[in-house]
Parts: sequence; C-alpha cells; structure tokens
Amino acid sequence: MYLIAIVAVETGEPIRTDIMRYGYRGSIILISAHERMRTEKGLEALGPRYFGYDFDYVPVEKLMATQEVKS
Repeated sequence: MYLIAIVAVETGEPIRTDIMRYGYRGSIILISAHERMRTEKGLEALGPRYFGYDFDYVPVEKLMATQEVKS
C-alpha cells in the first residue's frame, strides 16, 4: 500500500484533487506504506483483496525497480 500524491512541478506543493483541472503541471509520487500495514493482518484490513480486487499487494519499491525512470 502506498499514498499517491500529486505535487506542482515548479514548487513541489501538493495539488489537491478537488482543485485539479486541465493545464495543471504536476508530478505523481508514491509514498510507501508503514511496516505495520504490510503485515498479514494489515493487508487483510486494507489490502487490495479487502476492497474486492483480484490481485495481491506489491510493494512500491518492487514496482519501481521494474520501471524505467523518465524525467
């Protein structure tokens, strides 16, 4: 689990989704979950399967290791 945040490219200030509109320039960052949320009990309570998705949790570090970083 991770927090998805959108920040302004120029300032790094957060861009709230309720004010997001066409033309905003932002970068998306992923912030990894606390260790407790990655335990078996944490994943049972807040993992993808709890919300009805048919896939397992994959740590953001593992996802990013397989992606090419583009700037």
